[in-house]
Amino acid sequence: MASTLSQSDRLNASLDTWPDWQAEVRSRPTVVRSLDGFTNDNFLITAGTQQWSLRLNTKRLLPGIDRPRERQVIDAVSAAGVMDAPVYQSETCLVTRYFGGRYPDLANEMSLAAVGRLFRHIHRIETAVDDVLEPLHYAEALVDRCAYEHDTLARCLSTISDAYHPPEHVCLCHNDLSRENLIQTPDGLVAIDWEYARLGDPAFDVAVLVEMGALNDSHVSALLAGYEDEGDLEHRLPGARLLYALVDVLWWLSVGEEGAAVEARVAALKQRLSDS
Repeated sequence: MASTLSQSDRLNASLDTWPDWQAEVRSRPTVVRSLDGFTNDNFLITAGTQQWSLRLNTKRLLPGIDRPRERQVIDAVSAAGVMDAPVYQSETCLVTRYFGGRYPDLANEMSLAAVGRLFRHIHRIETAVDDVLEPLHYAEALVDRCAYEHDTLARCLSTISDAYHPPEHVCLCHNDLSRENLIQTPDGLVAIDWEYARLGDPAFDVAVLVEMGALNDSHVSALLAGYEDEGDLEHRLPGARLLYALVDVLWWLSVGEEGAAVEARVAALKQRLSDS
């Protein structure tokens, strides 16, 4: 039934769950405004002096999202202090504390070191999740299903597979830790949006931020210094970055994007591979 409801009806149904929230809520919250987000519909909501972020889970079947796994991950990372425990979560929505801070400055060495420490913290969290993202296999599966520039992307994958070195051990990874999913609060740096998280390659996890943030060599060095990398990430990061650049193209194609932006991504990847 939920799949036939309008956004407004789904939002009202989610707000109606407020008596079940794990918070001192004295009245039904109201919507302040929409929040940014591509995958899901997000809203800033309030009741009295309290504010929360309410996420209406996407109805689209997107690669990499598994809500039961996400709930396991959130339980683990909130217990480890990386984020507050959710106020409410279900198959249709997620309600969390609203962080009104700012994004970290990825051109600042101290900020990058703090992000590196956060990555290290995440990668050391114990979790009951046993689902593993093997990024090379993931890319292979996406290429197999891709009709757009299939031969070109298959050749890119073949080249990248020689440059990518899998990890000896997997760990909990966020897998979507862009700058927009990092919030600098008075209590410290917080990571949000855990729907793609699972066990995986820590170098690939770091590569997501490096690529999406277009970090230069000195920025990467500051990040790895905060991580206290002993050389493994630095050695494996170049191949992981190329692999993420390919996965990024393939993910956008998987959700139906085939315009100029994707063409530019493909051209840029081909150029990088020819230069390497």
